[in-house]
Amino acid sequence: MQAAPGGVASFDVNMTKAGGIWTVDPAEQAALNHFCGAITNTPAWLVQPPLLVHSESGLQGKANDLVQAAVNYIRGRGVVGRIDTDPTKVNKKFRWPWTAHKTAAVVRITVQSVNEMVKDWQSDYVVTAHEFGHCIGIPDEYLDYSAFSNATIKNSQPLWDTLCTNYGAPQRNWHDQYNDSMMSIGRTIYKAHGVTICHALDTMTQGGPNNMGARSWTVVGP
Repeated sequence: MQAAPGGVASFDVNMTKAGGIWTVDPAEQAALNHFCGAITNTPAWLVQPPLLVHSESGLQGKANDLVQAAVNYIRGRGVVGRIDTDPTKVNKKFRWPWTAHKTAAVVRITVQSVNEMVKDWQSDYVVTAHEFGHCIGIPDEYLDYSAFSNATIKNSQPLWDTLCTNYGAPQRNWHDQYNDSMMSIGRTIYKAHGVTICHALDTMTQGGPNNMGARSWTVVGP
């Protein structure tokens, strides 16, 4: 197994042919098994990252067979996410004098982008909850704002930490983290997601005639 040039998310897998059937080279199987294990360990609240399996050959049928053999192997190791295929015919297969077909070939496996993964993430209500979180002043947890030039955006995450401390809610790890939170890429609501509401209620009720005292509101759930 060899990393592909220009990207850590792609790698080449050697294939061998015996008895007319393409299989993953035995020397490659341990590494590919480990890769498949990492994919299957994707948290249950997140879809498995989509893969792309690519092969090239002068024969379309050979390219098809190589890709299908690799896909079958990956599926056999418990990967259930989307697998796109790209068997590519690169030139005409004609040689003279005739030579026997090669019994070794390569397929390339690519872990596709987060944008592609989101396409498979059928959770409209989660997206709605995430955007509602922004409406009540909660920043993203999957993106660190510290490099932003806009001071309001840049300071929103540390100010959120301060509100969490004020209202006794555990701070969220917003430092460019993918996690199960609704403000990342998950569906879980945490106490930290209610602190801006508490702050707004305190602001509205500190003055008469409905003075209830500063910080009289607390987050009691979830």
